[in-house]
Amino acid sequence: MTDYLNAFPVDVSQMDVGIYDISPQPTTPAWNRLDQLEDDVSSGTDGIGVRYHDGDSWRIVACGDSNPPEQINDTDSNLTLIESKVWTPGTDGDPEVMAEALETGLKEYLTNYRDYWDGDYNRVYQYTPYASQGSYNMHLGYKLSVEYGDGFHLFLDPTFKFFSEKSLKEWIDQVGIERVQEQFTGEKFIMFSSRTSYATLETVYEDRTVMDESVYGSTIYELNADSPAPQAEDVEETDPLCGVTYMNNPKEYTVSPALLYKTPGNSDALNDSAIITPTERRDEIRSLAEDVSYIRVGSQQFNVGDTELSGEITRFSYPSLMFGNGHVFDPQTLGDLPDKWEWENEIQRLLDEHGPYKRVRGERHIAFAYPDSYPETAEETYRDIQEHLQQYAQITAPGPVGPIEHTDRRVWDKWVNQQGDQIDGLLAALSDDSDDRYYSLVNDVAGAPVQHLTPSALDDYRDSSLFNVAMGLAAKIGVRPFVLAEPLHSDVVIGFDVNGFDQNSIGAVTHDGDTGEVITQTTSGFSAGPSTAAPEFETKSALRNQIAEAVEEKDSVSSIIIQRGGILKNTEEAAVRELIPELVDEGMLPENVQWGVVEVNSDTPHRIFDQDYDLQAPTGAYTTIGDQTGIVVNGGHPYVWQGTPRATSCTLVAANSEWDITALTQDVFRLSFLNWGSPGSVNMRSPISTDLATELAKMFEKCSEIQYLPF
Repeated sequence: MTDYLNAFPVDVSQMDVGIYDISPQPTTPAWNRLDQLEDDVSSGTDGIGVRYHDGDSWRIVACGDSNPPEQINDTDSNLTLIESKVWTPGTDGDPEVMAEALETGLKEYLTNYRDYWDGDYNRVYQYTPYASQGSYNMHLGYKLSVEYGDGFHLFLDPTFKFFSEKSLKEWIDQVGIERVQEQFTGEKFIMFSSRTSYATLETVYEDRTVMDESVYGSTIYELNADSPAPQAEDVEETDPLCGVTYMNNPKEYTVSPALLYKTPGNSDALNDSAIITPTERRDEIRSLAEDVSYIRVGSQQFNVGDTELSGEITRFSYPSLMFGNGHVFDPQTLGDLPDKWEWENEIQRLLDEHGPYKRVRGERHIAFAYPDSYPETAEETYRDIQEHLQQYAQITAPGPVGPIEHTDRRVWDKWVNQQGDQIDGLLAALSDDSDDRYYSLVNDVAGAPVQHLTPSALDDYRDSSLFNVAMGLAAKIGVRPFVLAEPLHSDVVIGFDVNGFDQNSIGAVTHDGDTGEVITQTTSGFSAGPSTAAPEFETKSALRNQIAEAVEEKDSVSSIIIQRGGILKNTEEAAVRELIPELVDEGMLPENVQWGVVEVNSDTPHRIFDQDYDLQAPTGAYTTIGDQTGIVVNGGHPYVWQGTPRATSCTLVAANSEWDITALTQDVFRLSFLNWGSPGSVNMRSPISTDLATELAKMFEKCSEIQYLPF
């Protein structure tokens, strides 16, 4: 039966471009400067400005302008035209630059003529509410992506955003400034002005209005930029002045409360209301596609087809897994698509009968720490965990060390000083909203394995929860419940990511290509600030350590795949291209070593609609887009029973040899079977490689050292 993608063909036979040299070149990190230069080219030509990395230099390409000017004015740089030509996709030019120009052209059309505002990360949203939930409006939006693979394709995927029905101005009118200060200071708002952005409310000035000219970034200044937002019509000169700050910027800016609408933060009730059926999702995709018959880039127009891509969607089989004593489990014996409970019961049975693939020797001294309000006897919880550790992980834990109450800091610090260095792991009971306490406990025990549990998690499905907690702790201590029974398509896979909460760092994990087992990990991080691009030196250092450990473990490594969570940055690619030849010269790697970098991204607009499953995609459904990109559903039907399963994109973005994108996509899928929050549950998601790298990078912001894998 024919299946569908949420993609539509874009007819691009050629595109006019003007390529501009930048002098002086932007310094690293260059992203903000390049944003400005793109804007300069867009406003100074008849085209759309897109950055272009040409060897060691940055260029700006004016896409869609057949007669670009020789010079473009900029206060800090000289933009000089070095070439005006025609790019033909598939023959010459850079399809990624052309795709970026097409995406920008579509966003400009929707925001200028179709009542949308431009969100972050290639998203647009309708000003008109789609529905309401409580005191919040739900606004329909779309993730947009134009990708090249045997032609250009426009991917569309509905998404939703919530903000309050009332503006902050309406709240002030209703309850007064003093009450608003008490209730809303420190809260997150979406701000509608010349550019939509997120802001934190710092204060509302009672004696100043938006006409105060002594402040920077006043509302009147913003509105002079001809804001397309309808909220701008509600601004009056008598509005009180609000002080706000933006993410990662302590400087206070000012704005009218008429432009501020509160966001709800993370809300399960609102998130559930945003779930739409596969049929509804497909209908919304088709609705927008019917409204977009062409995309304009500068002076050129490119037609968009009105029929989505279709074809036979293939499925990867569940991978075979190896348990203790070499026992191989073939998931196909459970049927075509086993449900969650069938799967979990079989995993528990196999661990009980055959034991884990990799055990730890000797007794393990595990401490149990709990809050002062813990609802049951601490020894009772520990005894239950102890039994599960013995039965399923073959860990003997003759404890507990303690137990100790960790909310009394004086008592806890004394215990850590006396016994903290004697433990192999810490089992920590935490309240449901105490994430930061977890990180502080990790620091207290010098990065030793810490597994947390919450009392509420033990209230329902206690036995299942105890099993997951026990296996999570066991995995952190070094147990491997199971591994892949068949090898991946490279000797080594390195998961790599740059992530964090406010300050980003590198996380990296290296896997043996024979089994998927973890060989090594980064144990400490560095601060990259808000940038999601790792500097070249730090990237080389982290990858060098990972590869050296892999070579020591395996004796020789002839092929390496780096799975980058998200987007590979130029500094990181440069580091890889310099590092591999250096390791060859040093004799660590052979001269014929093959390497490649695959971007693994689950936050994409890709969806697969499978007719055989009521438009849901079964786990393992995949297809390819050209020779460089594969998309696969890691956790689809039957584990996603509401909405449409997400697909993960796998794009080969750098390499020194030919790779089969289907094989690389299959490796991503197979590694997702090793990424269970606690090994045993069936909540499959990103591959273990990128997921562990991401979690490590986040933890490095709050933990100075981590000696375990953050399962």
